[in-house]
Amino acid sequence: MSPKFSEFTDKINQNKKLFERIQTLYNSKESKQLTSEQQRLIWKYYTNFVREGAKLNEIDKAKVAKINSELATLFTRFSQNLLAEEHNQYVELNTEADFEGLPLEVKNAAIAEAKERSLNILGCIANTRSSIEPFLTFSTRKDLREKAFHIFIKRGDNGNAYDNNEILISILKLRTEKAKILGFPTFAHWSLSNKMAKDPQKTLDLMMSVWKPAVEKVQQDVVEMQKIVDAEGGKFKIQPWDYRYYAEKVRKAQYDLDQNEVKPYFQLENLREGMFWVAGELFDLDFKQITNVYVYHQDVCVWEVSNKITGKLVGLWYFDPYARAGKRSGAWMNAYRDQQKLDHEVLTIVSNNCNFIKGTADEPILISWDDASTLFHEFGHALHGLCSNVTLSRFSRNFCCQRLC
Repeated sequence: MSPKFSEFTDKINQNKKLFERIQTLYNSKESKQLTSEQQRLIWKYYTNFVREGAKLNEIDKAKVAKINSELATLFTRFSQNLLAEEHNQYVELNTEADFEGLPLEVKNAAIAEAKERSLNILGCIANTRSSIEPFLTFSTRKDLREKAFHIFIKRGDNGNAYDNNEILISILKLRTEKAKILGFPTFAHWSLSNKMAKDPQKTLDLMMSVWKPAVEKVQQDVVEMQKIVDAEGGKFKIQPWDYRYYAEKVRKAQYDLDQNEVKPYFQLENLREGMFWVAGELFDLDFKQITNVYVYHQDVCVWEVSNKITGKLVGLWYFDPYARAGKRSGAWMNAYRDQQKLDHEVLTIVSNNCNFIKGTADEPILISWDDASTLFHEFGHALHGLCSNVTLSRFSRNFCCQRLC
C-alpha cells in the first residue's frame, strides 16, 4: 500500500489550483492579522508544498512522483527484509554449558523463546536488541557471543533473499536524483532545508565534535578490558563481541557494581508505575487502566489519562511492551490520533512500543539500565502528545520516534 499512499500524497502536493490558493494566502497582507498558529500553518503548508515540487513544471513533477513511489516500495522492502532477518535468525543454546553466565531471567527467557518457536532445542537467543544485549553482557561463551553479535549487526547484509545492499544503493541514487530536480546539490541539503541546522556541514561538525572524544573513551575502556583478559590468561585481543562482557567485568572491578544486583530494581511493572508518578508530579497527569477498548494484541494494555486536578480527560495511552513474531525490533512512540480542537475537542491516542522478553508467566520482567532509560525516553514522547493543547492538529505535539538499535 505504500506506493498508493505516496501517489495520493503527490496528487495533493502537486495540485496546481490548491497550491495557488496556499500561495495566495502565504503572500497575503491580510494573513498578518491571523493568529500566530494560523500564520504558522500557512507557512508550513507553503514550505512543504514547495519542498515537494509544487513549483516544478509538469515533466519534473512526474519525475518526482515516480521517484517517491519507487522510494516507498524500497522502504517497505527494506523493513520487511529486516523483519525477516530478525525473525528467522537466532542463536541456538543446545546444552546447559551454552547458558553459562546468564542470569536466571535471561536463561528462562531463552527457554521460553525456543518453546514459542517450537524448536527442539533447550533455548535460543532472539535476534532483537532486548535479547542480544544481555546475552553479550553475561554469556561466558565467547563463540556464542560472536554468533549473537554477527546475526544482529548483519541483519539485511547476508547476501540472501533478504539482503538490503542493493536496496540501499537504489535509495541513495533516487534521493540524490530527487534533490537535484528540486534544486538542491544533495539529499542532505534538501532534508535540512526546513530544519534548524540548515547546512549539512553543521551537522557533520557537531557529530565529529562528539566522535573524536567518544573514540578516545572507547580506546581507554578497551585498555582496561584487555588488562582483565591478560590477567585471566586469555590469549586474544578484545573484539566487538567481547566489549559488553568485559565492560561488565571492569564495572564490577572498579566500582563494585554488578548489573545483576541492579536489575531487581528495574521490574517493568514498577518502572511503568514510576513513569506514571513522574507524569503526575510534573504534568498533573493521572493514569487509570481500562479494559473496555479494542486492542490489537492480547499483550497490549490501555490507560485512560486525565488531569488529576481538573479531572478532565486528555487521552488514551496504549502500552505494547513485549517482543513477538512479526513485530519490528527497537522501541518507539506512535500517535494513532492527534489532539486538536478546530471544530470540537479531539483527544489524542498515543502508544509506547518495546521489545522486552516475556520469560515465564510466574516471574517479574526485569530489564537493564539501558532498557529502562529507553522506556522513559519513549514515554517522554508520549507525554508530548498527552500534554498537547493546540487548535490545529498539524501542530499537535504527537510525533513518532523510533530507537532501532
